[in-house]
Amino acid sequence: MGLTEDTLRANFNPLKTYGTTFVLAFIASYVFGMFLGPRPGMTLGVGAGAAAGVCWVATSLWTNDLFERRPFSLTLINGGYHAVKFTLIGLAFALLG
Repeated sequence: MGLTEDTLRANFNPLKTYGTTFVLAFIASYVFGMFLGPRPGMTLGVGAGAAAGVCWVATSLWTNDLFERRPFSLTLINGGYHAVKFTLIGLAFALLG
């Protein structure tokens, strides 16, 4: 992305960054749980999580990356992260629901 270590470290506040990330992940998890409903089965939880991560989030990121002319490898990294995240969230709802 053309960023240097100095650029990345400038004005970086870990508490703000990780705290905001936690809140955003909680919101995403909560709303995803509303879509799954109470006590989803394993197939629904994991399948819906993977589908949400790949088909909603990753494809949305890919659309942005195409217009911003970002490399596809970045799409795979960022989209893959969210695909795994939502799959694990779905798994957690299935196991704990």
